Amino acid sequence: MIKQEDSLYKSAGPWTSWRDFRISKKVPESEEITSFYLSPADGKPLPSYLPGQYISVATSVPSLHHDQNRQYSLSGAPSSQHYRISVKRESAVQKGDLTHPAYISNILHGEKQEGDILQVSHPYGEFFADPKNTGKGALVLISAGVGITPMISILDTFTQEKSDRRISFIHATRSSGVQAFGSHVRDITSSHSNVSATIFNKLPAEGAKQGVDFDFATRMDLDVLEKKKDLCLQDKEACYYICGPSGFMTDMGDKLKSFGVEDARIKLEIFGTGNMS
Repeated sequence: MIKQEDSLYKSAGPWTSWRDFRISKKVPESEEITSFYLSPADGKPLPSYLPGQYISVATSVPSLHHDQNRQYSLSGAPSSQHYRISVKRESAVQKGDLTHPAYISNILHGEKQEGDILQVSHPYGEFFADPKNTGKGALVLISAGVGITPMISILDTFTQEKSDRRISFIHATRSSGVQAFGSHVRDITSSHSNVSATIFNKLPAEGAKQGVDFDFATRMDLDVLEKKKDLCLQDKEACYYICGPSGFMTDMGDKLKSFGVEDARIKLEIFGTGNMS
């Protein structure tokens, strides 16, 4: 793992700190998630990254009179022309007795437009799936809410690389309105026989079709899934990636362990907003 990440950093050349990126495209994905396509202002090709990794994004916060930065998972397959992040607009963040209005996500959604400049760090992170890895075990991608973003990166990368590894995509959303990438995931499953998707939707929209737009109208419950087809429990080389709120992560990890999955095959990525300052 360390050698792989070292090689990625070497590919960045002189990029060791912040670098100016332009918002080349801003695309709403749901009622609360928007994708930002970030292109290097100097026009130079970008180094690659491993799907599941993140970048840091920094911008000025006028009400604080200084810059702030936040980490966002890359939400697409690697491109030499741009990076994509998909950001949930947070209404407020609670830490102890203090509340703040999630400065960066609200600035990105409400103030930053196509053409604006952000500062971006080199991709980093130990939560990733390497498509060049020689492993053949299944990939089981389990996410909730905006935790879908690194899973989309993994899904897109492996399908674009024409990998024949079994991929089971399992996602939970609060409602149809806030679900991102639903049609994209359906398109991939319809065109790749090695990929399946299961969607838990607590509040499906009127007209949403069970078995097409969603599978279960409830919170995620791994007990209702097929142990072989959906969870790939018979595959002792299968790897399980989990991303979402901390309580969700704990519940899913504990459930997998109760099914006999070893800790070494369970990889976690907790989404948070960083420290208040």
